[in-house]
Amino acid sequence: MHYTLRVNVHLQNLEHLKIWIINMNKTAITLATLITFLLFTASAFAQERITIESAIQIALDQSISIQQAENNLRRNQADMRSARGAFMPNLNASSSLNRSTGQQFNQSTLQLETFTQYSISGNVSSNIPIFTGWQNISNLRRAGIDQDAAQNDFERLREETIFQTVTEFLQVILNQELLDIAKDNLNVSI
Repeated sequence: MHYTLRVNVHLQNLEHLKIWIINMNKTAITLATLITFLLFTASAFAQERITIESAIQIALDQSISIQQAENNLRRNQADMRSARGAFMPNLNASSSLNRSTGQQFNQSTLQLETFTQYSISGNVSSNIPIFTGWQNISNLRRAGIDQDAAQNDFERLREETIFQTVTEFLQVILNQELLDIAKDNLNVSI
């Protein structure tokens, strides 16, 4: 008989627990929501408040992907200038000055004489590409296409960064509003 009494008490405790959980549901869920939002948004709002424009500017300045795309764009612009330069003639100039000092035996005077000899030389050359089998034209076209692709990549990454920043910024504002609603609900239920 003692055994059945324990079972009955246990079943009665379960019923009381169910009722308590149902009654506590509204307050507990509100409190859990409030704590969750506090944990996730406290770090974002513990610092200074920023506007959406400044958030976008910070994201654009700090993005490593955008910096890499900008470097690729500059490299492709340099490749384009190099491909254009291949059509131009080149001009090379060089000069040299040489001085030699030594002694030489003079047979007429039968003595060693010191001498100094100077020599100057110069060279100028020019090269004009007349026909390179359309290699220069192909290189110029490829450089133009690469530059356009790098420009498009840069703009796409910039737009993606702006979109992502705006999305996260608006999510923080939504979380703050939900936190305020949860606080109001908690105050009403107390």
